[in-house]
Amino acid sequence: MSHRTRKRPLHDSDINVDGKQPKKTLKAEPTPIERTEPKYDSLLKLDLQKECTSRGLIKSGNKPDLIARLEAADKAKRDKYANANAKNGPISKEAATKRPIGAKVPPSKSKGGPKFGKNNPQAKILARGPSGPPVFDEMGFELDYNKVAGSRRRPGCRTMSYEKYEEMLEQDRREGDRKAEIMGTEKNKISAVTLMAWDDRISRDLSIPYHLVDMEDFEEWYRRGFRAEGAEFEAKNMSEEERERLTNISIGSAFRK
Repeated sequence: MSHRTRKRPLHDSDINVDGKQPKKTLKAEPTPIERTEPKYDSLLKLDLQKECTSRGLIKSGNKPDLIARLEAADKAKRDKYANANAKNGPISKEAATKRPIGAKVPPSKSKGGPKFGKNNPQAKILARGPSGPPVFDEMGFELDYNKVAGSRRRPGCRTMSYEKYEEMLEQDRREGDRKAEIMGTEKNKISAVTLMAWDDRISRDLSIPYHLVDMEDFEEWYRRGFRAEGAEFEAKNMSEEERERLTNISIGSAFRK
């Protein structure tokens, strides 16, 4: 009776017939997406309205109004990178702790956690009104009255259609996948702390406020040659102080100017 010999699987340590070890397959780096200057004059009004909607801009008005709105948004985007273009260099975590990028005043030194009642910054700005003196949160950022007031309004009867909701979820998924690719993070190792750490790294490297970081900034960060190791964004590899810093910089960020 003949016996068949079972072959074991090859390992990286095995030698090829030519005496060389097999080369390990390197993980391909994501391809940078080149930014091109938009030519709004050549677009139809409907296309301009869609572009405004995708950026969260008002889509009403005639074609010149829409173009002016988009060009203003483009200028604001360029201005956002002014500090990075001035070669300030990446901001360290220690420096960002002492004075977060974009903060108007130094962070509060109180350790009592979020304030409630009349001492809550959001309650203060609502009491002072849209034309009142500025109010700053615990991290030293100026609050936006309209953002705070908008969060307190009762939702109206209009609801998002199922198709729009699915479209929004799909866009969020695509952006999340792209961010993970850029930041070198495996999808199964992404947590809430990871998302905060991503934005913080982009903020410090490009010298832009944490709450203004968006998808385009991830692309810009990668185009400028920045790279990261995915492990640095895992909560288990962070100190308790670092996790606390990320939590503090993210709390209430949606209400900042």
